[in-house]
Amino acid sequence: MGATLVAAGSFFCWWLFATWQKAARMDAWRPVKALVLSSEVVPWQFNQFSQTHYQPRIRYRYETAGISHESERIRRVALRSAHPEKAAAWVEKFPPGALVTAWIDPADPASSVLKRDSKAALYSIWFPALFVAGGFGMIFSALRPSRP
Repeated sequence: MGATLVAAGSFFCWWLFATWQKAARMDAWRPVKALVLSSEVVPWQFNQFSQTHYQPRIRYRYETAGISHESERIRRVALRSAHPEKAAAWVEKFPPGALVTAWIDPADPASSVLKRDSKAALYSIWFPALFVAGGFGMIFSALRPSRP
């Protein structure tokens, strides 16, 4: 049981840290002005048996180093919800014709997002770390010689 807690806790610590690292790398992304070309809510299904989800599709154009780029990425990870009003809220934030800030990757200017990732994952890493500590505590207490 202790080894299971250590393994599961370690996995989630790694996952939260990796998520934080990806978000921290986005701090180097540069802001550019972008023009929203279209903005709509579209249905999305993983397959024919899955529940319909809704995602905002926001198409925007920006220019960097004299080259025009178009993108539909709002965040690094796609935004999807079973509630169409959540997708509609994103669409309302980015109406067609609006001039907005896009963030571009300096290493790949064709890669952009409208909203950078949050680094809040690092603030939660303490919780799975408790499972790691508890699992090691269980292992050490099981291996410790019993006292007469």
